[in-house]
Amino acid sequence: MADAVLLAAAIGCRPAELLAKIQLRIQPKKVIAIHVPTAKADAGRKFRTLYIYPDDQWHADIFALAIRRAFVGLGGDHPSRKTKLSDTIRAAGRRLWPKRRECISAYSFRHAISSDLKKSRSDVRVVAMVLGHSTTVCQTRYGRWRSGRSVRHIRAEAELPVKVVAKPLPRLPLMPCLPTTVQARWHDAFAGADGPGP
Repeated sequence: MADAVLLAAAIGCRPAELLAKIQLRIQPKKVIAIHVPTAKADAGRKFRTLYIYPDDQWHADIFALAIRRAFVGLGGDHPSRKTKLSDTIRAAGRRLWPKRRECISAYSFRHAISSDLKKSRSDVRVVAMVLGHSTTVCQTRYGRWRSGRSVRHIRAEAELPVKVVAKPLPRLPLMPCLPTTVQARWHDAFAGADGPGP
């Protein structure tokens, strides 16, 4: 299970993706290609491939893992293996940081890699592809630029391109809860009518 935890920490894969075997290949110039079967196959994508370069902080550990094993997984396809991985990470987090209020989980790795990629000024499509998302909206929920601690150099490819979706702007209320005379002036001001504003 240590290899699965190492891989989850390095690439931020979902625990369910470790139930299917993740393939590691060493390419020319020691670039590591990591082929991840996607757990969210209903989104239309079945896999993504991540490329880790020699200047990445996780390269040495993943390179040694790729030499030892071509495939990494949880050793079975039963959902209890996924629960066991999550429980193991939570227990280790409690031992390491007993006073911490938030619980460390397998999804903490996804937040950490997203923060690092955002700190590295990676394109939002790259962040979404590394995390296995189909649109750029989902990646905004993972990690923060300020929380990033290291520079990551990861390139990603997926079966389908990531859809760039802009966040909708918040809508202003047309008629706020104000007295009737003020409501009429508010409406006229936003409708472009002449007259005093609110």
